[in-house]
Formats: sequence, structure tokens, C-alpha cells
Amino acid sequence: MIFSYSTPPTGGSQKSHTIKCAELLTSTVCKIAVFTHRKELTSQAIRKTTLINLSLKVSIGTLHALWQNINLAFIDIKKAITKAKLITKTYTVQINNANFTIYEVDITCSVCGTHVETLEHLILHCPCLQRECMYNLEKIGEFITEIFYCNTWIYITANDFRAVKFILDASNLINVLPALKQTPNLHQIKHLTRNLCYDLHRRRTVILSL
Repeated sequence: MIFSYSTPPTGGSQKSHTIKCAELLTSTVCKIAVFTHRKELTSQAIRKTTLINLSLKVSIGTLHALWQNINLAFIDIKKAITKAKLITKTYTVQINNANFTIYEVDITCSVCGTHVETLEHLILHCPCLQRECMYNLEKIGEFITEIFYCNTWIYITANDFRAVKFILDASNLINVLPALKQTPNLHQIKHLTRNLCYDLHRRRTVILSL
């Protein structure tokens, strides 16, 4: 590749030209590697059910929006970790236990004991977690209504799958809701949804410990 360039001038400038060619070659190789890695990551994400709720629209070398704008306070880090586990389906709900073990697992919700414990049930419908759920959803709905219009929140919550994807990673709906591209809006939604996920987790933990 280096030899495809025109012959450099003689003298001291020849070394400088060679260095520039080497730098260009390195830059090109890095770009190809990044493109290939991103393509492979996207391809794997399509096949992996554990990444279905995670937006992969992030450049290599930058933090995912999940980890951005997090205070270093211990409680904020715990909230982010809890949400990360929910997003990647490594959080312990019965349906996940059943899907990732060879043993027979009761998929009934371990909190209410009446429904199949899926992410949708845990985040939106578990009757034992409704106080925490409705309190936080109301705050999220108020903020969404402020930056968009009332029908937007109705659109998001009309479908359980879409609502859960939004709560776990609002970046998933950037194409539908362009205003989310504005960083302050996205960070505030991330903050509100982290609170929701952590409040549900904390209440669930208390109930299971009784």
C-alpha cells in the first residue's frame, strides 16, 4: 500500500513521507477493524436473545448510554448495575432461569405466585410491585409528555414489549422519537428508568426475604 504513493522527494523529507504513509496505513487498518468488529457484534446481537433489549448504536471506544451520566455515589452505581443485569437478561427472573438451565424450573413469579415471571411481568404487571411501578412510571410519563406530547407516552406504553425496551434502553426508540438524540433528554430518561428498575429490584428483594 505504501508503494502505491508517488515517489517521495529525496533527502530528509523521504523519512517524513514514509512515516505519514505508515500512519495512514495504521489508520486505515484500524477503521477496517472497527467496522468488522461492529458488523460482527451487530450480527451476534441479532442471534442472542440476551441482547434483544440493548441498543448497539454506540461507537467502539465510547461508553454505552447505560453507563453515561452516572454519579460515583454507591447507590447510583448499584442502580446502573441492576439495570445492566435486566438489559442483558442476567437478572434472576424465573423465565430466565428456565431458559438457561438443563433442570426443570418453575416459571411462576416468585413474588406474586400467580403469573409467569418474565421481564414484562416484573417491570410492568407484578401486583406486588405495582406501587413502585406506578410511582416511577408516572414520573417518566410526565417527563415524556413535557418534551414530546401526551400521545407519545400512550404510544410507548400501549405495547408491553416496546415499553420494556424503552425502560431498559431508551436509545432503542431514537429513530421513532428524534428528540431523544438530545443528550440531556436521554440522560434524564436513563436516570428515571434506573430509579424504576432499582425500586422494583429492592422491593422484590424485600418480599423474597420475608
